[in-house]
Amino acid sequence: MELLCTSSSPYARKILLQIHELSLVEIIKITRCHPFEEANKTSLHNPLGKIPILLLENETLFDSGVISKFIDSLVDPEKRLIPQGESERRECFRLICLADGIMDCAVELRIQALRFPDLKPDWWTERKLQAIFNTLDWFEANPLQGLTMASLALVCALSYLEFRHSHLNWKGAYPKLKSWYQHVSQRNSVRQTQFKD
Repeated sequence: MELLCTSSSPYARKILLQIHELSLVEIIKITRCHPFEEANKTSLHNPLGKIPILLLENETLFDSGVISKFIDSLVDPEKRLIPQGESERRECFRLICLADGIMDCAVELRIQALRFPDLKPDWWTERKLQAIFNTLDWFEANPLQGLTMASLALVCALSYLEFRHSHLNWKGAYPKLKSWYQHVSQRNSVRQTQFKD
């Protein structure tokens, strides 16, 4: 198995965190591949040209949600990061959607800033920022419990805000979320998958 990813993608980092947490580092080869700089390579495996991409012997998987479900299936049920119970599983996916939504908004804002560095904030920018803050409000009021794929997704979302949007200073407004984040960030998986340009 081979994972095509970049060190600056929050979606790819979510999978990297999972691989480390499940002790699959020796089983899955990690290949750095930038979707903009190596578009031909990524498009060869995913017509959308997006990463992460997981290459199997006779199959290719893309989208972090699809890949994470497959990777979770590689380990014993008691070790999995996606709960097995139906209601717990639905709740985990719901929380992942919220964390992924923060990433979606943050990545779109990053791309817009790169394309139009002199563009002043407009209704679209404000809408994305408000979505981020609304979701941070929600997580501040509803702290996550335990370690699941939802936890990993939220770590990626929060660290990406630090990485690309440090001016937002989310830690100053969300003390409970800051405390949770600092605690989870001590994990070896988080330390070994830091964002890089």
